Amino acid sequence: MQSNRVTINFTIRIEEDYENLVAYLRPLQFTLKRSGELIWVNPFDTNQQLSIKPMTAGSRNYIVLYVGENKNLSAILERAIGSFENKIVMLQYELYLDNYSILECQKEIEVETAWTQADYNDRIYRLPNAKFTDIACLLMENKITFMTRNIY
Repeated sequence: MQSNRVTINFTIRIEEDYENLVAYLRPLQFTLKRSGELIWVNPFDTNQQLSIKPMTAGSRNYIVLYVGENKNLSAILERAIGSFENKIVMLQYELYLDNYSILECQKEIEVETAWTQADYNDRIYRLPNAKFTDIACLLMENKITFMTRNIY
């Protein structure tokens, strides 16, 4: 299966003053909206976007949303927030695949991974891990969603 598009939504705590964050991101082609949201759109591919928005005014917790292809994702995130002290506190990763099949995915998960199927739903898988708690993989009709609420 070939990756087509991803959506990543996470909450991150950035130990930086909001004005300093804005001053750092504006030269990187981020646009500041009235709502306080900073948005970057790839000038060569307008389907690729990154937005950073304070959860509430004065908060150091930000909602970060990335939409686009996997290509260059880590470099984009590193450039935008990598130079600040930060901690991800919630993560949701949606993966859209070409030729996606729930049955095929279930077969691959059972053979190739350490994920275990939830007793109450055959489309939900859990992964116990020392760094993550309550992490789940949900096989949905048109995408695969990975999510957690507690990251240490």
